[in-house]
Amino acid sequence: KSVGVDVARKVEQVRGDEPFKDIFDFAERIDLSSISKSAFENMVRAGAFDKLVGNRHQLFKNFDILSNYAKSQNSTSNQQSLFDDMQDMPKPALRPAQDWSEEHKLAEEHTSIGFYLSEHPITRFKSRLTDFQLTSISEILEWQENPVKKFDPKSIRIAGIIAKVTKRTASTGGTMAFIKFSDDTGEIEAFLSPELYSHSSNVVMNENVLVHAHLEVEKYKEQIRVSTYKILPLENLIKDHPITVHIYFDRVSVPGQVRSILEENTRELPNYQWSRIVFSPYYKGIKEELTIDIAGTYKMNKKVKQAIKSLEGVIKVSPMD
Repeated sequence: KSVGVDVARKVEQVRGDEPFKDIFDFAERIDLSSISKSAFENMVRAGAFDKLVGNRHQLFKNFDILSNYAKSQNSTSNQQSLFDDMQDMPKPALRPAQDWSEEHKLAEEHTSIGFYLSEHPITRFKSRLTDFQLTSISEILEWQENPVKKFDPKSIRIAGIIAKVTKRTASTGGTMAFIKFSDDTGEIEAFLSPELYSHSSNVVMNENVLVHAHLEVEKYKEQIRVSTYKILPLENLIKDHPITVHIYFDRVSVPGQVRSILEENTRELPNYQWSRIVFSPYYKGIKEELTIDIAGTYKMNKKVKQAIKSLEGVIKVSPMD
């Protein structure tokens, strides 16, 4: 979006058979000063420069520096042709910026392209949702596109992202909504009544939120109608059903060290699973079972498990995936 055919053709023409060396090479050869900021930002959102600069957020914040660099380089190109021994202008430093989270990257990608190119946000959670008997959106679409004469009402559950919320004022004066849910198989729109909206507004007030939704599907006037009767953050569903991670150890210091890792390193953790920790002494010299108070569940991913496995005295962490 906002890039335009002309800009796309210009990039293709300038690149030719010579790949861009880095983002400065791109800025200079394409003359970034001649391209709008919005076009550049949407290319960044879409991941067009990932092979040149891995940090999308940093590029997003540095259009002015790159544009000024391109303008300076191109304005002096004629002078450099007259003086071959002139050295190239030094490349400016880009402002530092912490990269977007994976979830933020996907949201920006969707803003730019209109769909998820890398992967759908729900994809990374699929392995944790296999036991919940969820219905895919493609299955609901199949019911709508090929309605049978006798359709039995169904109560189903889906997991996905809120792609769009359209609010309306009901005849009673309350707020109702039409919510577009999206998963990796498609999109579906469902009605949310004023009564239920008042209880769910804290969840549906923001788009691009991962949710677990309960839907009613029924036949109404020869069409399949979908209504929402409960929406919860997906995090709630996953946290309420943690996996169990066993840690086998032969040193009494291990539980305390594990606790430190869990409390200090998992606040902002990508691709995590909510986990319940079970310690199992592995050495015959330990005569009684040792426990540590880590009530509740903790975020864990493979990197955290590897950090625990590397502790002296840890024999095994299971599962590691």
